[in-house]
Amino acid sequence: MATGQRLALVTGAAGDIGMAIARRLGTDGRRLVLCDLDSERIRSRVAEAGFARDPLSFALDLRDPGAVDAFARDVAAHGTVDILVNNAAFQHDGDVIRASLEDFDDSYAVNLRAPFLLSKAFAPGMRNAGGGAIVNIASVHALAAGPGRAAYATMKAGLLGLTRSMAADLGRHNIRVNAIIPTATRTSALERSWSQERGMSAGVRTSYFDWASGQHPMGRIAEAEDIAEAVKMLAVTSFISGESIRVDGGLLSSLRLLPPQGN
Repeated sequence: MATGQRLALVTGAAGDIGMAIARRLGTDGRRLVLCDLDSERIRSRVAEAGFARDPLSFALDLRDPGAVDAFARDVAAHGTVDILVNNAAFQHDGDVIRASLEDFDDSYAVNLRAPFLLSKAFAPGMRNAGGGAIVNIASVHALAAGPGRAAYATMKAGLLGLTRSMAADLGRHNIRVNAIIPTATRTSALERSWSQERGMSAGVRTSYFDWASGQHPMGRIAEAEDIAEAVKMLAVTSFISGESIRVDGGLLSSLRLLPPQGN
C-alpha cells in the first residue's frame, strides 16, 4: 500500500546532471526516487551525496518496457510521484550512414519511449493527487543538430513534441509538462568523451573546453547545477506548461558567422 508521501523521481540519477537535479529537488520534503542502469554507481553516488533522507534507489534498464512497468509498480507502493524528471539519455555517435539500427533503437528506447512509458505510468497518480509536474531533459541538438548525432538529435526533437502533446492532454488534471534544452554541460562523462573521441591529452582537452566555452555568448558551457536550477523552477512553478526552456548560455541565439566586434 502507498504511504501517501510525495515522491520526486529522477532517471539517470547516477550521472552528474541527474545527481545535481536530485540534490536540488531533495530540499522541500519530497522523498527522492533515483534510478540508473548502473546499480553500483548509483549506490556510491547516493552515499557520497549525504542526503538528509535516504532516497529510494533502483537499478533500471529503461530499454526494457517490462522492467519499466515493474519499476513503476514498486515505486507506487511507496507513495505518489508528483515530480517526474526524465533525465536519462543514450547518445551514440554516427550519421545516418554510420549509425546502426541497434544504436537508433537504443536511442529511441531511452530518449523517447522511456519518458512516454514513465509519464504514462505516473500521470494517473498525479491526477488522483490533484496535480504534478513532468520535466523532460532534451538537448540543443533537438533544435540545431550537429554532425554525427542522427539518432540522438531525432529522439530529442521527438521528446519536445511529446512534451507539448502531454501538456495539452494533461493540463486539465493540473499536471504541467515542460522540457529543458541544455547545451554541452561540464560533467565527468563529457570530459571522458571529449578526451577519448579525439585522443587528447588533459592539456589539450582543457583547450577544447575553452574553445567550446568561447562559442557561448556567456563565455562558458553549462554546469550541472545550471540544469538542476532550471528543473527545480519548472517543477514548482504553477502556470508554465508546454514550454521548452533553453539552458544554453545564449548559444542558439548567437550567429557566429562574423568576427566578434570590439567595444
